[in-house]
Amino acid sequence: MIKKLFQISTVLFISIITGCSSSDSSIKEEIEITESSEEQSDNSDSEEEPPTETEESIFFSKIIYENIVDGNLAARVEFQFEENKVVREEGFDAVGVLQNYTTYKYGENGLIQNRTNYNSDGSIRTINNFGYENNKLVSIEIIRNQFSDIIYRNITYSNDLIENELVDSNGNRLMLSKYYLNDDGFIYKSDNGIPAEITLEDGLPTSKIVQYPTNTLEFEHVYLDNPMPKGPWKNFWGNFYGSLNNQIVRSGSGVVSHEDTVDLTKYIVSAGSQLQREYEFDVDGLPIRIEKTFSPTFKSIWEIEYQK
Repeated sequence: MIKKLFQISTVLFISIITGCSSSDSSIKEEIEITESSEEQSDNSDSEEEPPTETEESIFFSKIIYENIVDGNLAARVEFQFEENKVVREEGFDAVGVLQNYTTYKYGENGLIQNRTNYNSDGSIRTINNFGYENNKLVSIEIIRNQFSDIIYRNITYSNDLIENELVDSNGNRLMLSKYYLNDDGFIYKSDNGIPAEITLEDGLPTSKIVQYPTNTLEFEHVYLDNPMPKGPWKNFWGNFYGSLNNQIVRSGSGVVSHEDTVDLTKYIVSAGSQLQREYEFDVDGLPIRIEKTFSPTFKSIWEIEYQK
C-alpha cells in the first residue's frame, strides 16, 4: 500500500547536491562526486549488521528531493527502490528536463557492485566497479568516458585507521583521505587537507571541530528524542549504497564532514550552522517530509513514498 506522498526537505552541501543532480564539468568535480558516494560504502563490514526485524517489511517506493536556491527550484532528483536499495536515480533541471540518470547493481551479499551514470541520451558518462574483501570495500575502478581515462580508488584498513587513496592509471596519487577509528570502530577524525574531529557519546557526535587554514569552527549537535529511526530509516544510507554504514565523519567535497549522510541512532536536528532539519512524520512514526537548510539561500526538500 502506498502511503500519501509528502514533501521532505533535506539540507545538503552544494557540492554534494551537484554530484547527485548535475553533469560533471571537471576532474575535480568527478573526484568529489566519487568521494561522496563511495565513502558511504567504505564501511561495509557485514559482521556488525543489525539482525533482520519485522520492520524490514516497510519499503521505500520512491524518494524525490528538490534543491531550492534563493527560493527557486534549481534541480530535482528522483530515486527508485527495490527492497530499500536504490536501483535508479534520475536528475532533472529546474524545468523538469532529464539531465542524467544512474543505475545501481548489487551482489548476492547486498553490496553494490556497479554504478553506471548516463547522459540523458543513454550514452555512458561514468562507470564505477566495486571490489571487496571480507565484505569490506577495498577498490573502485572508475571509468570516465567524458575524460577518456580510468582512475582507481584503493582503500586500506588497520585497527585504528582507514586510508582512501585515489590514483591515476599510472599509479600517481591524486588524493589521499585518512580516517581515524576509536576503540568502538567509529571514525572520530578525518584528514584530507582540512582536519575534522568530533566528540562521540553512545555513537552519536555531540560536537565537531573543523580546522580550516585561516580559522577553526566548532559545531554542536542536536537530536530528536522521539520518534526513533525505524524500518528503512535505521539503515537508510547503508541500504542506499548497499552496505552497512555506521560511521560518523565523512568527506564529500574534500572539506568538512557530513553528518547528514550517515546512519545515526537518532534523527539529527542540527549540526551548528551547517545543518538545520525539520521533520514531518506519519501516524506510524515514519518521516514523510524532511526540510534541510544549509544557508539562508539554500535548502533541499525531500518527498517520500513508502510501500508495504
